[in-house]
Amino acid sequence: MIRIAVRTIQSEKSIDDIFSGLYEKSIRTDKTLDFSNTVNMTDNKKDFIGYIKHESLYLSRVRRMPFLKLLPRLNITISKSDEKQIEFKLGLWTMFVFIFIVLVLITLMYRLVVHQEFNEASVPPLVYSFLFFFLLWIELKMYERKFKDYFN
Repeated sequence: MIRIAVRTIQSEKSIDDIFSGLYEKSIRTDKTLDFSNTVNMTDNKKDFIGYIKHESLYLSRVRRMPFLKLLPRLNITISKSDEKQIEFKLGLWTMFVFIFIVLVLITLMYRLVVHQEFNEASVPPLVYSFLFFFLLWIELKMYERKFKDYFN
């Protein structure tokens, strides 16, 4: 998994309180989060789907609307040993898209530097790359907004 961000929890609460509060608001699963369906149309007040393994809490955000499935998936790891650290990692399919986009951008840079050509065929990959990173940023902000409820 590709780790994209590590945030420190700014809260007066202990890590055990945060851990248990997030787990109470999670739909429990035994499957890895990369293959779990996170679209949940029910009105059950659960904000995350996740499981506990090796003193770590693994979470992914529940998406209430089907069109939110278009956002890149982020998986979160909160470990009791790392005091108040949250790791944001790309999901499996999101990681594949990320690697593909990076390879396309490297190819575009190579064409620009070596062949010194930039034509209209180079514009759509740049637009798709920007769109992907913009959607990834939106997803990260949605997680941060959800976490404010639990940390304050």
